[in-house]
Amino acid sequence: MKVEGLVVPPHRFRRYRWVIPLGVEHPSRWHYGVPREHPHTGSLSVDLSTVDRPLQPIVSQLHAMKISTLPSCAGHFGRQPERVIQAARDMAAQESLIRGRGLRAVDVESGDEIDLHSQSWRSPSASDLMRGFHSWAGVGYLGAVLPLDLVPDQPSTMRWGRIQPVKGASPPRVDLWVFAPGPRAQAETWSRLGDSFISMVESRCRSTSKR
Repeated sequence: MKVEGLVVPPHRFRRYRWVIPLGVEHPSRWHYGVPREHPHTGSLSVDLSTVDRPLQPIVSQLHAMKISTLPSCAGHFGRQPERVIQAARDMAAQESLIRGRGLRAVDVESGDEIDLHSQSWRSPSASDLMRGFHSWAGVGYLGAVLPLDLVPDQPSTMRWGRIQPVKGASPPRVDLWVFAPGPRAQAETWSRLGDSFISMVESRCRSTSKR
C-alpha cells in the first residue's frame, strides 16, 4: 500500500482517500492519503469535524442540497508552523506501526476502517512538510459535483476568490478557489464565495425547473 503524508496540491485531492489514525495519539489531526484506483467522484457524507472550519458551513449547505463535494482544504499558512511540527512528530511516532503490523485508520468520508501498512514508508520531516506549506500557503480549494445544467457557463471572481467550472470534467464539476493573504481574509473570502456559489446554484435550479 502506498501512504502519503506530505502536503498534496489541492487539485490532486480527489486522487486520494483521506484517513486519520485510530487508537493512537494524533493531536495534529493530520490526514494520511491513500491513492485511489479511480479519482473521487464526490460524496454527500463527511465527518464535519475533519473539515476546515471556514468550509464547514458551505459543505453542510451543499450536502443538504444533495450536491456532492470533493476533499477540500481551506488553505493553510506556512508561517504558522505549530501544526506542521506536531504532524511531523505524530507521523514519526506512527512510522513503526505503518512499517510493522499496520496502523488502523478511518476514512473521513465513508467511515470505513483500513490498515495503513507499508514496509518501505518513511515519515516526512517537519522541513519537508513546511516546504509543501510554503508552496501552497493560503491556497484553499473545494470541489463541487453538479448536474451539467447547473454548472455555470463562465468563471466568476471576487477579491481573493474564484468559482471555476471545469471544462470537460467527468462528472461535471465546479472548483472553488481562495487565494488569501491571511487567516482573517481567508475566512471572510470563503464566506462570501460560499454564499455566492450557493446563490448561483439556487438560481440555476429555479431557471431549469421553469423550462
